[in-house]
Amino acid sequence: MDMMLLGELIRAEAAGTVCAGHWMAAKGNDGVAGLETFYVSATGFTVVLQTKKSDEADSAAVDIGSGTVGTTPGVVKFDVNDAKDLVRYAISASTGGIWMHAQFLQPMWAPN
Repeated sequence: MDMMLLGELIRAEAAGTVCAGHWMAAKGNDGVAGLETFYVSATGFTVVLQTKKSDEADSAAVDIGSGTVGTTPGVVKFDVNDAKDLVRYAISASTGGIWMHAQFLQPMWAPN
């Protein structure tokens, strides 16, 4: 039996908590991004895809698409537009004391 745990466990201790992932190379300008949730304790999470040029600081990142995470397990998908060189997922919480177990999906890029 394989005891591997898939995904990430994210806990927001306070409202306004933001958890950002690692930067990935964008494989196109437009596409669809997504997150698969296995458990969400309560509403209050929003997932965004951020982008920046490779020579810019992390603080220069801008949101290019977002989705609201519900409490029902499933896939949250959303359109993204105008990606630059790099992209990353970021999760923000509007309330504290909530957590979720989720897996970030590789964005599906539209052909240029």
